[in-house]
Amino acid sequence: NDIDIYYNQQDQSWGVPTQLSDAKKTESSAPSLTVDKQNDIYVVWMEDAGAPRTGMDIKIINCTDGVWGGIDIKSDIAIDSNSIEPQIVADDAGNLHLVWADDGGHSGSGNDFDIFYKKYNASTKTWGAMTLISDNINNGSSHKPSILVVNQFVHIVWEDNCTFAGSGNDYDILYKYWDPALTTWNDILIISDDINDSESHNTSITAVPTCDLFVSWEDNGNINNSGTDVDIVYKCWDYAQDTWSETKIISNDTNNGNSLHPTLISG
Repeated sequence: NDIDIYYNQQDQSWGVPTQLSDAKKTESSAPSLTVDKQNDIYVVWMEDAGAPRTGMDIKIINCTDGVWGGIDIKSDIAIDSNSIEPQIVADDAGNLHLVWADDGGHSGSGNDFDIFYKKYNASTKTWGAMTLISDNINNGSSHKPSILVVNQFVHIVWEDNCTFAGSGNDYDILYKYWDPALTTWNDILIISDDINDSESHNTSITAVPTCDLFVSWEDNGNINNSGTDVDIVYKCWDYAQDTWSETKIISNDTNNGNSLHPTLISG
């Protein structure tokens, strides 16, 4: 009666679900899926580490030509930590990009939850080292990352209750990106602080062919007199102008109901 991860695919109809996780008497949850340019399928999830270790691991499995391979662990098993909330995407070159939240204190990050990143190089067929994304925001708790790769730019957003840039100790949406030309990560930018001391959670990111970015999240701020219920809001980065728009509310026509868990996708 443990919780497992399953996969199913629709052709003309849905097939029989395939069990992906195989650990007995452990809990597997929060799956994320991507497909690379070769149509190989990759699924990651978080799972109880199991005795004698404690905490949670990030596990991955892939399917090539309809055959599922073995399960591998992508978080650091040398430290008993909670590696949770994974997200994975493939880019146009077939590389994989993995992010998750972790409280293991890797790279001197302390025992708060921070966001970590790892890349699989399709050319060398190797995974790189863990990269700390969020630690320059001190001891705030960083959770629920969302990742997007466009033209080799890696964009990561997440929620965080640090006091970054005077934002207060409420949860805000933060953003960081990898610049392939400069081969460096940019400074962290706060996306949601213009809505003051409200709680911002469950962010999602996407882009359109012009490379404009769209970030959405749920927020209980009184944006445009929307009340203190939870609404869905979004913000856009204009590639040509190199500027972020104001925060715009999407769901206020729902009056005083709570609107939760937005997901963005572009056509």
